[in-house]
Amino acid sequence: MQEPQYVVPRIDIIEEPQNTNQQPNVNLGRIGFVGTFSWGPVGVPIRGYSETMLEQTFQGYTAGLTGWLSLHGIYKQNSNADVTVIRVAGASAKAATLTCNDSTSKPSVIVTANYPGTKPISVSWQAGTASNTVKLIVIADNTSRTYDNLTLTNLNTVIDPNVNVTAATGAGALPAPISSTSLAGGDNGATTQDSDYVNGLNAFANVPIHIILAAQQSSPTVQAALLAIGANTNVANGLCFPILNMPNNQSAAITETAMATLQGLRGIMSSPWGAYDDLPGVTAASDGCFAGILSNIAAYESLSGQVVKGLSSLQISYTDDDVYALTEARVCPITIDPLSGNFVIRNGVNMFVMPTNVKSDDWSQVNVRREFDKLETEIYIGTQWAKSNTNPNLPKQLSTWIDEHLRKAKVDNGEITDYQPTTANRDTSNQRRVITAISVQPLFAADFIDNYIAQWSGAISK
Repeated sequence: MQEPQYVVPRIDIIEEPQNTNQQPNVNLGRIGFVGTFSWGPVGVPIRGYSETMLEQTFQGYTAGLTGWLSLHGIYKQNSNADVTVIRVAGASAKAATLTCNDSTSKPSVIVTANYPGTKPISVSWQAGTASNTVKLIVIADNTSRTYDNLTLTNLNTVIDPNVNVTAATGAGALPAPISSTSLAGGDNGATTQDSDYVNGLNAFANVPIHIILAAQQSSPTVQAALLAIGANTNVANGLCFPILNMPNNQSAAITETAMATLQGLRGIMSSPWGAYDDLPGVTAASDGCFAGILSNIAAYESLSGQVVKGLSSLQISYTDDDVYALTEARVCPITIDPLSGNFVIRNGVNMFVMPTNVKSDDWSQVNVRREFDKLETEIYIGTQWAKSNTNPNLPKQLSTWIDEHLRKAKVDNGEITDYQPTTANRDTSNQRRVITAISVQPLFAADFIDNYIAQWSGAISK
């Protein structure tokens, strides 16, 4: 058979039916949180994949600041966690500065830190290589950067990750040589209001995340804001699970009472506070630990029995009776496992309150809620091909695709127990709408194992 001859240029058009059988697999592990730090941009979402990467932007532990304490808890549990951080700061936040004078003691150049905070930064001025110029040396993070041949008119060529350099108003001469001198007057903005955290949380409105927390916060205002996010979240930006903290050093009895007024479609109440093994003497809320564990397990896996890494002690030692009462109050407590000596989460409950006219409390399990969130997200993504589709058989195509996705979740992945065949029909009142009815039986975690052992008195078989 003779191959086709391409004598003149042309365009070949190959028409193929749209592939509607792609099966998405969503990971509900992306974390978002707000907190205070000693450095870095304020109010800007910064995404990182390791603690080291985010420390380069925000710096590490500083007493009185909240962000690192929760961030450290996340990466103690999951060293590869996908975390988006928004730094918040109080009204006192201020960037450090240094006014550099000329040889007549008049202001020549102003060096200003790029961000509010107390990060140690120093500068020195020397004579430049070219005549009538100066050399700037910026020292920060144990690293020095040199900018040579500067004049009052080319200071904009200094592009430094730590400082901004501008000529002082009315400057007429270059700065005089000085040895290493620190910038001063910076403020971390550590004294925050609840509104600072709430505004930071609201900045995640268009950032796709699946787990959210306000670092080390436990006020009713911040708790309410977190629960509102969990209730009002949408599938396009990520069905988001908030993690809340009870106040520092609050007893089990007070915690149970406080929970009576708190509920949400999604939410985990973490308790108690504890200390990290590499930061003795500092007590931290456990929200970061819960977030790190959630980001590291499958949606259908329970929190019960999950080991909490990196803790040296807990502020409160809950008894078995405490754990029982906290479970009924919808609180996830951490306790010490007497057999292994590990710190473990003792239940997998969320903050959903069962309606009084419903007999099942299935939604009270974190893994049940998260597995349905995962399925809803995957079905949303996987059915986008159906939008604006005019095919009369679209309802049948949709139900077939959804059932194939559920079959994979059940048989291939073991994520659900079973499902009923999906139905799909056009809305009789609005033909532009196709409505599907999806029925899924989730996996139920064996959070409680009760062993009953009795003495057998029968005959011994030979």
